[in-house]
Amino acid sequence: TVSVLYCRLNTTMPKEKVVVPPQLKYITGGRLNMVVLRANKEVSRIDTSSNLFLGDRSIVKHDTMDRVSFLPCAVFKVTLDFKKEQLCLLETSNRETTDWVLMSCMGNNAFYDKTTQRLLLQQCAVCLQTNVPDLIMPVGLVLRFDDDEWIVEQVCR
Repeated sequence: TVSVLYCRLNTTMPKEKVVVPPQLKYITGGRLNMVVLRANKEVSRIDTSSNLFLGDRSIVKHDTMDRVSFLPCAVFKVTLDFKKEQLCLLETSNRETTDWVLMSCMGNNAFYDKTTQRLLLQQCAVCLQTNVPDLIMPVGLVLRFDDDEWIVEQVCR
């Protein structure tokens, strides 16, 4: 099945504001930490300090007039920061509270929209044992490139 990220993109949004659904209002922001290329048992890191990875043929599946889609071997890693520490799931977590989580998105669930100049990551899931109850289900993330890093602009349910 194909999942589609339904977010209203607002390209005039203030830079410091992150749009989140009410149940995730404790999320204050986030950033793209890295893009990883997984090939067999080898893992290599792709530079994300610019938008040059959008043309990297090792991770790009299609590059059309309005969209860049990625191969499944690309893995996007995003950190989400919280206003204050949240209780973790006791069954699986190795700590009681956390003020951040690391999210992961496979390349086949990601694309770059050239029209809005946004990176859209669908089906993002927490990729560490430490998880909070509201993030058990995957979320969608919208990121924009700001100076030298990709910033989370919107979190979607």
